[in-house]
Amino acid sequence: MSERWQGWAARLDDPDLPPSIAAAVARDGTTEERHALAANRTLSQDVLLTIITTDEPEIASGLLLNYDLPAEMVDLLAERFALADDVASGHPNASLARKMRQPVGELTGLALHRFFLAVRASEAEQRQVHAAIDQDAGQTLAAAWGAVRRAGPDRPVR
Repeated sequence: MSERWQGWAARLDDPDLPPSIAAAVARDGTTEERHALAANRTLSQDVLLTIITTDEPEIASGLLLNYDLPAEMVDLLAERFALADDVASGHPNASLARKMRQPVGELTGLALHRFFLAVRASEAEQRQVHAAIDQDAGQTLAAAWGAVRRAGPDRPVR
């Protein structure tokens, strides 16, 4: 190993990791190194694709712990490894279509927050969705959100 590599060996999750080292580890690193690399929140799409296209689902699925993983990479992971829908749908950056299928009570606060941003939900609409969660946490986000948008932001959801 080069001296430059040795300086980064214990810091593969560091956001300042040079792209060339990230690419080399994704391609040729040990299982432990690639697992540590998957936690790095600043990986390029090329490096993410390299990790996803390995035959090591335990390493690739570790990318789901990266809350900056783009939606298209969440979808690619889900398809490549036939992940259970609730696993991929629960990621904060899951596509809107995936989130809509998820039981609303199982979405994390961050996933719900990013959903609200994506649909430009008003504060009143957000309160209504939270009320819908309190009423029936098992309903899908699509059902809860559909009821809120049909009712309008100033009318209670029935």
